[in-house]
Amino acid sequence: MVGYLDTDQLILGPGVVCLGFFDGVHLGHRAIIDQGKQKAAELGLPLYVHTYDIPPMNLVKHADAVKELSPLPQKAALLEEAGVDVVAVSRFDDRLMRMDGSQFFSDILLERLHARHLVIGYDHRFGYKGSTDAKALEALCARSGIGLSVVGAVTLPDGRAISSSAIRKALTRGDTALAQRMLGRPVTQAMKDIFFSINRETEKVEEGFA
Repeated sequence: MVGYLDTDQLILGPGVVCLGFFDGVHLGHRAIIDQGKQKAAELGLPLYVHTYDIPPMNLVKHADAVKELSPLPQKAALLEEAGVDVVAVSRFDDRLMRMDGSQFFSDILLERLHARHLVIGYDHRFGYKGSTDAKALEALCARSGIGLSVVGAVTLPDGRAISSSAIRKALTRGDTALAQRMLGRPVTQAMKDIFFSINRETEKVEEGFA
């Protein structure tokens, strides 16, 4: 199930909530989801993922700064396939961008999502200018009696950390093999088309300065 938090149609009871943008739903994201599934099973609660309708950086920079690996419909399908019960989407607008971390925690995570346990990646941040990191979230959770799991970096056997940014860079330089290893599944033709076009534009700019 996919729903937007700014509508009255998405009514949720208590649950375990994984936080992140989850672009690409790569192996690092799946580690977060797996931890969420384990905790949800322990607590007898459904598993939610909270994400955004657009890459937050695109609003911050007022540009199409981040090319998505998986647009929202595909992302939601991948998350549901991984075992997520509800994909809860916030529209990342100016109001949300300027919301501080404590208000986001109270208004979104507690009041709208009824979180009983949160799961995040080690480098996850939220709130205005990314002011709330794992340590700050730990303090908020402790004050509210909410559980928190922080998942460490997931790496390839050679030690390279898996991330959406690393996958975008791999695709931009045409290294689909590396991208596939980090995704844990084949690269889609849509991904190839988007990032191949970026690579060609870069080559044209470089040729212009040759």
